[in-house]
Amino acid sequence: NNNNNNNNNNNNNNNNNNNNNNNSSEEAVKKRLPTLRDVTVGMQEHTDNEEVQTRGCVELRRMAASHAWRRQMAVSGTIDIVVVAMSQFPSNVELQREACGFLCRMSYDTVLAATIGQQGGVYVLAEAMRRHAAVDRNVVVACMTTLRNMSVLPNNKKLVLYSEFGVLDVVLEQMKAYLADEAVQAVALLLLINLSHPNPPWHKDPSKNSPTSSMTPMTSTPHRGHRRSISRTHFVLLDRGCAKAITGAMKAHPESENIKKLGRWALKNMSSRRR
Repeated sequence: NNNNNNNNNNNNNNNNNNNNNNNSSEEAVKKRLPTLRDVTVGMQEHTDNEEVQTRGCVELRRMAASHAWRRQMAVSGTIDIVVVAMSQFPSNVELQREACGFLCRMSYDTVLAATIGQQGGVYVLAEAMRRHAAVDRNVVVACMTTLRNMSVLPNNKKLVLYSEFGVLDVVLEQMKAYLADEAVQAVALLLLINLSHPNPPWHKDPSKNSPTSSMTPMTSTPHRGHRRSISRTHFVLLDRGCAKAITGAMKAHPESENIKKLGRWALKNMSSRRR
């Protein structure tokens, strides 16, 4: 009987230990993976806390990897929250990198891309590149990819081309600074293709399960039209030195078929004129 009692006590202790371990594991998971509401409420209640804002951007970027999460974020005001955080702490490299990555993932949805433009996303992206391009290449790639995705929409295209933020100038500066980086040149050329095209095709998310696959080439045909509405656009692009930047990229990567293809594509779009 004593042996049986001891065995029962040992079993009970083991069960209690297992329950405690399970509870500890669940609590640890909850601490590591906060809910969307936890993140957004925390960032809204602590707008002056740089650490909270940075951690919030990290979590939102992680969540944005899921298509389902992005749809929830669309109605939760997360884009506005992140843009405010970027404006509040423009010198924080980590915050800017994570926030740019978040906006990049969100921009694969046309509705969200429009929202980013409406909430001032073009300005914070340009400012992030100005401040941190020299120290963090990931900021440049994320910003340019986001602008590329956004620029298929007419209103966003106008913001990039004609706003007082000097977004196009920043892009050309980074093309020059990262001339030897083929990936940066490729995404910049795709952005210029979109800007020079009257109705650029939407660059769909190549994989809902892998939104970070942002360097997949677009698959449309070059613009061959002659529309009066794009004459001013072409003038702005050529006047700012885009043609020089494009040929510079092609010369810097003579063995890259992708760069040559994209460069010719962009130049053809810019050379189109109304007959």
